Amino acid sequence: MEGEVDLQCGGAPLIDAGDTPATDLELAAVPDAPPPQLGKRYTDPAGTLELLVVKAGTGVLAVDGAALVIRNAKPLPASD
Repeated sequence: MEGEVDLQCGGAPLIDAGDTPATDLELAAVPDAPPPQLGKRYTDPAGTLELLVVKAGTGVLAVDGAALVIRNAKPLPASD
């Protein structure tokens, strides 16, 4: 992805890991979607952006309105 993107979690903009979130945020509830999992990597459907979740939270991760999905681990080569 080139240029700036709009990263959100539950409809609220993402902030730096060391920043304190606003206290008056109302996150958009998405009942069918699980919250982001701590320590997991998320990517956009095109695979051009990757995020690592460093703080637990609720809401769906999205970039420019498109939901991010958990990036699957690459299989290791078999050792004989």
